[in-house]
Amino acid sequence: MAKYGVPDYEYEISYKPVYSVLEELPVAIANRLGGDRREEAEGLHPGIPTFGKLTLRVCDATYKTARYICSDTPDDPMRLPILALSVPILSRAMLDALMNIIFMFDDPSRNARWYFAAEWKDVVNRHKRLFERYKNDTNMEEWLKGHERYARLAELDVTEEEKKNPNLIRWWPHPGGMLRMKHSDGSLYLSKGKRRDFISYLNQWYYGPLSGSVHLNGLGLAERGGLLSDAHSPRKQEYLLERVRSQYMFTATTINLAILSEFICQFDMKYEATRILPVWKHFEEWPEAKEIFEKRYQSWLPISAT
Repeated sequence: MAKYGVPDYEYEISYKPVYSVLEELPVAIANRLGGDRREEAEGLHPGIPTFGKLTLRVCDATYKTARYICSDTPDDPMRLPILALSVPILSRAMLDALMNIIFMFDDPSRNARWYFAAEWKDVVNRHKRLFERYKNDTNMEEWLKGHERYARLAELDVTEEEKKNPNLIRWWPHPGGMLRMKHSDGSLYLSKGKRRDFISYLNQWYYGPLSGSVHLNGLGLAERGGLLSDAHSPRKQEYLLERVRSQYMFTATTINLAILSEFICQFDMKYEATRILPVWKHFEEWPEAKEIFEKRYQSWLPISAT
């Protein structure tokens, strides 16, 4: 059971009715990306099934971590209320993944090639640093050879020219960069339309505040650290931590639902859509979930969402 509200008004939303769906959907979607939707995904780019499956699995693990921290059960004396202050960090990580997905499928063939080429560039640069540091260490010789083999395996779609000069490959952008990046002719990389509008919305209303919370800028420290202020009595602090625990968990759940919905909509997974729609409806009392659902997924889910 999680609660949220404003003074004098408090609502409760139980996770129990949707628990099994949230457990099963990440597995089911990943299985379909490696099964009946694999040919379609590989038609966009050979790396898309791997990108999708691993993103889903990492985000599912991240969400389960947040859920455990914020749960009431099972009883665990180590699940201290103060641990809820780490949940915004987990939500920011999932939000990065969500925005990667949205950006990726704006132009999947082009962007997937770029994504994996940028990975190769990172691996090569890391190998150079490691080699310079450990090249005279005989204990590291075999390990460095193994890392070099890994770098070669990461050469998916890297051109010969790029292999000679990795700096030709642009870094994969962070969410703000997705909006600012331009082609050589000055045109925006992310085309105008619903995807750009949604990334802009997420960047302004979620990525910015969550990043501040993670980086502990002035506002981030005030919002998270302020809960631990000496100005609060132990009783008031307990109340405040209970309150933000629920709010943080609702935000994490909303982002998790959006990640799942992106793949469901992108690959027209009608059965999975029938399973996730009631979950969105279940959380519609939470303003964040209602707004994101109506803004993007209500009209896109491959079933009637009315």
